[in-house]
Amino acid sequence: MHSDLSIRTVRTGSGATALQVVRYVKRKRVVVRHIGSASTDDELAVLWQKAEIIREQLSVQPSFFAVAPQQPILHADHLALQSVTHQFALTFLKDCFRACGLGFLDLLYQDLTLMRIIEPASKLRTLELLERYFGLSYARRTLCRLLPQLINQKNDIEEAAYQTARAHFDQPFALVLYDVTTLYFESHEPDDDLKTRGFSKDDKSKQPQVVVGLLVTPQGFPLKHEIYKGNTFEGHTMLDVIKQFRERHKDVKPIIVADAAMLSQENMMLLEEGGYQYIVGARLANASSSFIDKLTASLTKQDGHTIRLPYPNRSYSVICAYSDKRAKKDRRELEKQLDRAYKLIAKKEMGKRTKFIKKSDSHKDALELNEELKIKTEKLLG
Repeated sequence: MHSDLSIRTVRTGSGATALQVVRYVKRKRVVVRHIGSASTDDELAVLWQKAEIIREQLSVQPSFFAVAPQQPILHADHLALQSVTHQFALTFLKDCFRACGLGFLDLLYQDLTLMRIIEPASKLRTLELLERYFGLSYARRTLCRLLPQLINQKNDIEEAAYQTARAHFDQPFALVLYDVTTLYFESHEPDDDLKTRGFSKDDKSKQPQVVVGLLVTPQGFPLKHEIYKGNTFEGHTMLDVIKQFRERHKDVKPIIVADAAMLSQENMMLLEEGGYQYIVGARLANASSSFIDKLTASLTKQDGHTIRLPYPNRSYSVICAYSDKRAKKDRRELEKQLDRAYKLIAKKEMGKRTKFIKKSDSHKDALELNEELKIKTEKLLG
């Protein structure tokens, strides 16, 4: 056994714990090796493991029994980052690319797309990252030459997406979802073709942008997209995208789902004329007072209660549900708006974006609370 060597701990003047490998000769202690000093339990564990190894190596009489191998202990303070690789992500995502039927695309397009998923950056920065992580080298002139040509493969890419949804997700296309977003440019100079200023969802109204319309499955898998001029009203894009989708896939006629921004009498009439079924978000605040009265009388204010009512003089119905959580949120918002309105009325100021203030009917230039709007809003809480 280890009769000739042992490990000793010593408290140092600074309060740290020192470890030593020692030997006792004629009742005198001889320090064979100073291992180091530790200030924390983690550091002490690292040094103790090191001391055990050194004691075994220096012992005159090695252990008769094999010493069980110990798990190496690494302290974070002693580690340094040497390099980063995303090889697993690259392999996995390239397999996904092929599974989605996009293996026909030029490798540059594939690599740019995959790198955008792994670490989003500008196009030129993406070239640097591809070189650093994977040793994939592309010249800038190749990027500038090939990128404009990608538009020519838009139909093929969308067809691959359609076939993937059908084959891998058993998608019957009975229901599709449509929405719109905006993409702005760092440049402040618009052009006449596409980049123009408009309503920005990114709060970048001073910068030119484009409007993107996207059609997806209920699971969010993309089927089709279109780019529109930056000042295009988003409600005018939906019918164009749906029409193009139907012209290419005549065997499907899905129900269209969209948010309230797409809801207009013109859109609904055109959808009905085309024989489409649709589900769109409705702004109940814009409904008539008589319909709101009928709705609130029919809908019990129990969490989760849902009713369906035909809308007067229309071919569609309105489905409405009550939510306790939404009612509490609406009530807090109403109280804040009313409090602001009372303060502005007291100051005789109209204010900006104030909902519940109107000019008095009986006193010239006086302001008063819009009681009719307040009552209507209270009916719609939740």
